[in-house]
Amino acid sequence: MREPYITIGSFNRENIFYGVKACNRSLSFVQELVQEISNHLADGGSTIIYCTTIKDTEHVFEALNKARIKVGIYHGQMGNRAREESHRLFTRDELQVMVATVAFGMGVDKPNVRTVIHYGCPKSLESYYQESGRCGRDGLPSMCQLYYSRGDFAKAEFYCGESTSEVHRKSITASLMMAEKYCLLPTCRRKFLLEYFGEKVQYTSCGNCNNCLGSRRERDLSRESFLLLSCIHSLGGRWGLNLPIDVLRGSKSKKIVDHEFDKLPQYGIGRDCSSTWWKALGGVLLSHDYLKDIVTDMYRTISITEKGFQFLQSSRGQNRPPLVLPLTDEMTDEEDSGSKQGKIEGSLRNLSSLESEAFSEPEEKLYRQLLEVRMNIAKDCGTAPYAICGDEVIRRITKRRPSTKARLANIDGVNQYFVTTYGENFLRDILNFSREFDLQLDGEATIDSKNIRSTSERKLTPAKWNAWKMWQQDGLSVHEIANFPGRSASIKERTIFGYILEAAREGYEINWPRLCDEVGLTPEITAEIRSAIAKVGSTDKMKPIKDELPDEVTYDHLKTFLAMEDLQQSNHEDSTKRRRGEGHVATQDAILSWLASNPNGVLQSDIVANFRGSREGDVADLLGGLEGQFMVFKKNGLYRIM
Repeated sequence: MREPYITIGSFNRENIFYGVKACNRSLSFVQELVQEISNHLADGGSTIIYCTTIKDTEHVFEALNKARIKVGIYHGQMGNRAREESHRLFTRDELQVMVATVAFGMGVDKPNVRTVIHYGCPKSLESYYQESGRCGRDGLPSMCQLYYSRGDFAKAEFYCGESTSEVHRKSITASLMMAEKYCLLPTCRRKFLLEYFGEKVQYTSCGNCNNCLGSRRERDLSRESFLLLSCIHSLGGRWGLNLPIDVLRGSKSKKIVDHEFDKLPQYGIGRDCSSTWWKALGGVLLSHDYLKDIVTDMYRTISITEKGFQFLQSSRGQNRPPLVLPLTDEMTDEEDSGSKQGKIEGSLRNLSSLESEAFSEPEEKLYRQLLEVRMNIAKDCGTAPYAICGDEVIRRITKRRPSTKARLANIDGVNQYFVTTYGENFLRDILNFSREFDLQLDGEATIDSKNIRSTSERKLTPAKWNAWKMWQQDGLSVHEIANFPGRSASIKERTIFGYILEAAREGYEINWPRLCDEVGLTPEITAEIRSAIAKVGSTDKMKPIKDELPDEVTYDHLKTFLAMEDLQQSNHEDSTKRRRGEGHVATQDAILSWLASNPNGVLQSDIVANFRGSREGDVADLLGGLEGQFMVFKKNGLYRIM
């Protein structure tokens, strides 16, 4: 193959928020969790709760059932028929929540799972990532929240079960250790996950996990770190983390007395802090490579790394160097007002995307009403609601509020079958609701300014934001950004180009004429792409369009054109900057006549450019009127005569 287009997939699911919080699994904690889930379900979507044991599964299920939440249960000790029924009801949205062991999930291709909750530390990051990946498959903001207790980290023997292979047992223990490290991590969770699976990450903050979004606190922990490290060193590195902490806290256990560890100089010095606090510090020192875990059979010992030795050596004198480290939630909770372990405190954030869509209050009500319309249609058809249309399509319909089938057909994601079969059901509810709440049809409703996100708040990873800033604001070329001095390694120009287009789709300002010049998208190439799209009849996949184009038209040309089409941009000068009075004046007959001479279809921006003697808004109104009369239609961004 000559210059094949190569794409490498990523483990990164940017729409998923990763959150982790310690809990104590008390009755009050479960009640708070139930209340939080109940509030969260009001925004639509489904929830899966994964438990590590059948006992926990049944306990959480009963608590949710008592709260009258539509909940199902799924575990290995249930009969086949009961499991199949739970699976069927959940898939069809007749159950809002599924509480299950890891036995549930294979074959679940449900796009509108908004939340996955892990009630306990998973046994490996592989299973955690697979289970968390079952939420947000439609690309909308979703959440994976993990609640752990310290007791979860001592389950290596339970997970090893009947395994007779020493290699297998050691592998299980090592996997659990990595899951524990993830739970106790004070830095970016997404970065940790991606690097664990072998993906290189340049940023230090993803902006979409609890560590990156929380108000991270740091302070000098040199004294406490010195005490813990020196105690571990005095014990010879032959024990786990619990024993040195017991020594620091002055325990009189038989093991400590028999080994005369109560004679150590560190004995009893750390009794001001709880065992949980010291364990959290141990986790921080592990994540910053001052300590290391060693697995022998199923037993774990902890010892000091070379970096830890260097810190101890430098701290022997009077002038101990500062050691500023991040504080975990366990540490800050205890320091602020005693232990708050087990408090939910809004850890299940509102991720319904209503705020990011800038929905007004009436629009939120309409959105939920249209979800009910979809549910009723699905029940009548005996299918799952997402098989009728996705949540994202419902959001677009809510924003546009079409008054006719022609307007409905113009919405992205709505096909002719949907319009013909279900259109009347949706249009009737939209019309009645809009009349009741005085909402404008066929356009955007007034948006409350407090809900609009500023540029700095739009969702873009640091790497992508930096690429956009260097190109748009600093004026660097794609080539210069990809090979910018100081990088540990160069980035492919195609990657930088993709970052810029993603920034455009997120609403960032883009100098389109400059980008077209840089990528080489000329009016002639634009015309060829339009013609190819007309032949293919769809923009869902790029390869069929590329096959219709000459070799000199690249994927970069095609991506740029499609992005501009989606954002209603043009590589010509903005028509609003042209002097009115120069050119043709738009009328319905004139537009119809001009479209007849362009059977392959025309972009709205080109129609405006041709009739530059009229205002852009007037041309748009005329096109809308022609659509309403079924004289023209819009497909893939191109207007054609019916």
